[in-house]
Amino acid sequence: MKLSLHEHISQLLFDHECVIVPGFGAFLTRYYAAEVNHATHMMRPPSRRVHFNASINENEGLLAKAISHTEGVSYTNALEIIKAEVAAWKHSLSKSKKLNLPGIGRLYIDEASKKLQFSPSLETNYSTSSYGLSIFRSPAIQREAQIRKTIHKAIEKHVVVEHSETKTRKVATWIPWAAALGPIIIASVIGYSYFTQGTMNPMENVAGINWMQFSRPIEKMENAPSDAIVKEEVNTPVVTETIEAPVEIAEPEEVVLEKGYFIIVGSFKDAENAGTYIAELNSKGYDAYLANGDKRFFRVAVGQYPTHESAAQALTSVKQNLQPQSWIYSN
Repeated sequence: MKLSLHEHISQLLFDHECVIVPGFGAFLTRYYAAEVNHATHMMRPPSRRVHFNASINENEGLLAKAISHTEGVSYTNALEIIKAEVAAWKHSLSKSKKLNLPGIGRLYIDEASKKLQFSPSLETNYSTSSYGLSIFRSPAIQREAQIRKTIHKAIEKHVVVEHSETKTRKVATWIPWAAALGPIIIASVIGYSYFTQGTMNPMENVAGINWMQFSRPIEKMENAPSDAIVKEEVNTPVVTETIEAPVEIAEPEEVVLEKGYFIIVGSFKDAENAGTYIAELNSKGYDAYLANGDKRFFRVAVGQYPTHESAAQALTSVKQNLQPQSWIYSN
C-alpha cells in the first residue's frame, strides 16, 4: 500500500466528521473552542479533536472508496485491505494491550474495566478554519505594581497643585478690595482728625487750614484692578488624522485541476486570506495556487504530481521547509 490505513483515516478526517473502519469502530471529530490554561500559561487555538466509538462499525463505504481511489485497486480489494489491517490491530491490542495510530491517537485496554479506551493525539488539528495554528506558551505580564505606583504619584501631584491654586485665588481676591478701600479709609481718618479739632474751638486754626488741600477730588487709580474676569485663552492643538485607504487584495482565481495529486499547505474559509497566503508563497518562489475540490474551503496548494509516489517525495521537503502539517490531495 502507498499509505497505511491510519494515514488514509487521518486525511479523511480533515473533510469528514466521521470515518468508520468496518469491523473495528468509528473515528469522529468534535469542535473545541480556544483554551487558556492560567496555571501553565498554555494557549490552545480552536481545534477539532478525535474521539473513538467502537459501537459504530458498519461499513458506509467512505474509507473503502478512498483506498480504492488512492491505491488504484477495486472496491472489493479495498475492503480486503481494511479487513487485514483490522485483524492486525486487534492482534496488537490483545498482545500488547495498546495500539498507536500516529496523528490520530492511542488505543489501549484499561486494566481495571477491561474495556477499549482511546486517547486522542494533540499534534494534529483537524479544524481547517485554524489550519497551521499550534499550541504556544505566553508568560504572564507583571505590570500591576508599576501601574499602582504611577497612579499614586499622579494623585499626589494633582492634590499639591490644587492646594497651591486655591491659596493663589484667595490672595488675588483681596487685592482689588484693598486697593479700592485704601484711599477712602485714609481720607476718613484725616477728616475725623480735623473735625475733632474744629469742634473743640471752631474759630481756632481756621486761617491755617489749606482748603485747596481738600478741594481736589480723589484721583482715580488707573492701575486699580477691575472686577472683570479674565479668561485664559487655551490653545487647543489641531489634530489632523490621516486616513489610509484600505489595500484591496484581489481574490485568488480558482485553477481548474487536472487529474493528479496536489500538496495542500493551507485551507481557509475566507477567499481574501487564501489570496494573501498565495501572494506570500509566490514571493518566496513557490508556485502556489487555489486548488478547490471542496466548495466549503479555499485550499492553497503547491505543486502538481502525476503519481502519489512523486507527491509523497515532494511532501517530505514541503513539511521540512514550509508547512509541517501539509497533506496530499487527489481529485
